[in-house]
Amino acid sequence: MKIFKKFLIISLTFSILSNALADNNNLSGGAVHDFFDMFIHEMPNKEFLNDKNVSYSEFLNYFYSSFKTKNPKYTVRKMYKLVRQINYKSKDTKLLYFAIKNNLIEVNNKKFNLDDSITKEDLLKFQSYLIRENFQKVKKDDYSQPIDYYENFLLDVYKTINDKYFFKDDISKQKLVYGAINGMVESLDDPHSSFQTPQEKQNFLDSLNQELEGIGASMMLNENKQFQVITPLKGSPALKAGLMPGDIVVSVNGIDLSGKTIQEGISLIKGPKGTKVKLTVKRGTKFLDFYITRAKIDIPLVSGSIVENKNLLLDIRSFGVETFKKVEDILNKHNTSKIENIIIDLRSNPGGYLNSAIMIADLFLSQNQEIVSTTKSNGNLNSIIASKDNSIDKNIYFMTNKGTASASEILILALQEYKNVKVYGEKTYGKGSLQELLNFSDDSALKLTVGLWLGPKKKSINKLGISPDVYVKTSAQDILNDNDPVLNKILIDTK
Repeated sequence: MKIFKKFLIISLTFSILSNALADNNNLSGGAVHDFFDMFIHEMPNKEFLNDKNVSYSEFLNYFYSSFKTKNPKYTVRKMYKLVRQINYKSKDTKLLYFAIKNNLIEVNNKKFNLDDSITKEDLLKFQSYLIRENFQKVKKDDYSQPIDYYENFLLDVYKTINDKYFFKDDISKQKLVYGAINGMVESLDDPHSSFQTPQEKQNFLDSLNQELEGIGASMMLNENKQFQVITPLKGSPALKAGLMPGDIVVSVNGIDLSGKTIQEGISLIKGPKGTKVKLTVKRGTKFLDFYITRAKIDIPLVSGSIVENKNLLLDIRSFGVETFKKVEDILNKHNTSKIENIIIDLRSNPGGYLNSAIMIADLFLSQNQEIVSTTKSNGNLNSIIASKDNSIDKNIYFMTNKGTASASEILILALQEYKNVKVYGEKTYGKGSLQELLNFSDDSALKLTVGLWLGPKKKSINKLGISPDVYVKTSAQDILNDNDPVLNKILIDTK
């Protein structure tokens, strides 16, 4: 009986601690095993592990199995007698008493005819009862919330720095906290997740709507986590200074970009118009310095024009808040019945709001045609289908490069499935992950990967990209000479 008393005490103690992990329906076996293993080694009394009738591995198996038990017949009245026999003096039994007192264990001694026949199976079922039936009640009780080991560890380090660091007056608490958050996000090793200070968040939102002050160059983190120039924009300070596609920016004003997130690097490059910035660039084996005067970059979010009478050219720079409305206005302005081809320029378009791309795809598709599917950590797959019947029966040509990503790729895949579509240019980036911008009370934000998206027929292009039907490379000289070989090739092929 002694061994089972201890089993019950430990099981009840852990059931109260375990609520911090998750509901048992979402709790993996590995997480249960690892957390319980860590917990058991912290217990002051491990006599039960030495009992010849219960091995450590057996004990773990009992605990893990309880999470897998479905609809057991709980023997609560048998458990209650054992609970009543415990001497409420030790630290662990006080916690058990707390659970009873606060109705985490729903028993009433006046209604039970108690007996002594308690088995291992009874204990197993009672543990499962506590975790499953009373989980929400435990979760709502602040006093029963566990102290997570790693949260405590992080807090201890923070307090130690504040207490003992000699130069603590030279560093703000905000800087310490922001540094810790950045460290956590960087440990994800996800180039698309980042912590953003209030200013970085504003810069990010401005970029989606093309409200920019900077040098006018589209950049990306390449596979080596280097800041690579995709292309300098037409008429931009970057183009005038001589920056070229493929250049690697290694430092900004002497600040090394190694290990920086894309937001951090761009924040260093951007700045008020009229100010100067020094970029050190690696081009091949040479290192070059560029001194560039920042300017207000006036690039329309969306522009449309008729080319050679029968082609409508749509230039979409980003999928911002206003992108859908501007595309819709252009399609309404130019009578599509009089044109043969729609050319959509998505070069150096990094994406933006998922919903913006979905609504634009809806303008071209027929009702009930699938646009995209998304899946998140809960495993559910959510399919989004066209809601209107605005099918535009035209030949569609996309212009792409390696800076074409995310929402841009969603639009291409959706229209490729149902329309007469051809892709010209270079292979796209291949970003099939889904991010959310999660805001905090100080106006900072966390851009976090929360899922994946799939094209029609559940096709994924993540880390693969979309290969063009017709490969056309744009050289640095083409950009300097304002020559567009991709558009020229499409116009030749549509004659």
